[in-house]
Amino acid sequence: MKTLILGATGGTGRALTEQALQEGDDVVVVVRNVAKLGDLASRCQVLEGSPSDTSVLREALVGVDRVLSGLGPVKGDTGFAIRDIYQALIASMEEAGVSRLLMVTGAGVKDARDEGSALRSMIRGVMKLVAKRALADSEAAHQLVIESPLLYTIARVPILVDQGGCKPPLIGDYVPTGAIKMNRSDIAHWLINAANNNLHCRESLMLKPAGAGK
Repeated sequence: MKTLILGATGGTGRALTEQALQEGDDVVVVVRNVAKLGDLASRCQVLEGSPSDTSVLREALVGVDRVLSGLGPVKGDTGFAIRDIYQALIASMEEAGVSRLLMVTGAGVKDARDEGSALRSMIRGVMKLVAKRALADSEAAHQLVIESPLLYTIARVPILVDQGGCKPPLIGDYVPTGAIKMNRSDIAHWLINAANNNLHCRESLMLKPAGAGK
């Protein structure tokens, strides 16, 4: 299995990369700064460049079976637009004949299939005040993906942590929850399991621990 991973220098992307390598995948990564990969650089095919550069994406997608993305807003980098990246990625995947995309976005991103929740409305209101640009950018990227012909799986996740977090296993549905801390490694495991077993195609799910309610 050949897998392209975007966002491999971030926390979630690194977890995806490590787990894909453990699965025995032939892993390709596109990164803006190779030095940030650390020891992963020697274990992957590395292409240095912007993930919104279609020429880089075309090269990265050669022979690829699926794309995993841990991309998210970069704090303080106003020139980093998630929407632009996914616009370029969708076009490049269609050109390359690659249809399977699995990605992460924030729990604040709304999907038309979500159940109503007063708590969620309040959380979104706060996000629009403190992270308006990042939320709008993530929602624009989300909309591009769900309107595309790709076989996407989107994991919408709450507060990300490297250690601890809620107890796995994780499940996905359209019932919003509150601010749950979730381990990046568990999120990566959920996405790779969905990729390996062809689960949740054309779904954008809220991730949560099994048994969590609204």
